[in-house]
Amino acid sequence: MATWWIDYSAKRLSAAIITGTAVGPQGERPSGVIRYLDAPEHLQAKHTNKAEYDDLVRGGLAMEAAYFEIGKNDPLGGFAAGQANAGRALTGANWLGFGGVILFCADRWFDQAGLPRITPQVWQAYLDGAVSVLGRGRTGAYGFSDAMDAAVGHVDYFVQCGARSVVRAFVHGWQDNNTQPTVGGISTDRVLIFKHFTGGASGADGPTPRKVTELMERRTIDASPDTTVVRLLLSGSETAAIIVRPRIDGSGSAPNPVWLGNIFAWGSDKSGIGHNPMDGHGKEFIKLTSHHRHELPGAVWADLEYSSADPFEIDLVG
Repeated sequence: MATWWIDYSAKRLSAAIITGTAVGPQGERPSGVIRYLDAPEHLQAKHTNKAEYDDLVRGGLAMEAAYFEIGKNDPLGGFAAGQANAGRALTGANWLGFGGVILFCADRWFDQAGLPRITPQVWQAYLDGAVSVLGRGRTGAYGFSDAMDAAVGHVDYFVQCGARSVVRAFVHGWQDNNTQPTVGGISTDRVLIFKHFTGGASGADGPTPRKVTELMERRTIDASPDTTVVRLLLSGSETAAIIVRPRIDGSGSAPNPVWLGNIFAWGSDKSGIGHNPMDGHGKEFIKLTSHHRHELPGAVWADLEYSSADPFEIDLVG
């Protein structure tokens, strides 16, 4: 039998209700769920919360992917919006304990009457901004066929909506917009799963292995108006990375930036690993007003230069 999951936004549901309801054309019951997430301070009815998420996991439902969406015009903000929204999404994912793929949404056709046009280039920039925070291993795309085609080469995980007849061969799931089963008293979307979001993704250009990362530590870094160096202890794994997290306000941007300088990182053999963001950047520190992920594969420690008028956080992942 086919694998069907559901997604929904009208209210939160229990695992018992979901697994007890047939949604597929042959009576299949959902084996997984794709929920919306956001940072705790932004939660609305459509978002999952810690209680629901834990119940769904305990109930045996696959929770491999989640949506992040503020509105239908999210992609119009380009790279900066992708960074800011990925930072919010990452905060929500860490709060939930969710380590799966986050799907960023183009929840309409690029050319839709009464709405500004989303160009393929701005959609790609939006996804690239999200990848700069989350990495390719945790970033995906949701949308119609135009969004799927434009996302190839920028992300590796895909859920397509719209007509079944134009579903792309590389997508992981198809959201059926014609049949919306009632579950727990609300209308839901059913999603036909072609392949799972774990163990590797396959885009039109071939497979890209998914590298699993986890949050090891979150450190609060003191404000310092002068150039300051902080030592960071990392995992030494190929997925070792840091996420610099300026304190973002309700606008999605930090009112006081973090200024990022050199990052000197070493492996277990005490050799430098490179990956210094200042290489080729000149002498000017890099201005960060949204969350920024920096890969340091193989690093066991790193010295990071910064200045900042406000305290900020650094996530150590690996």
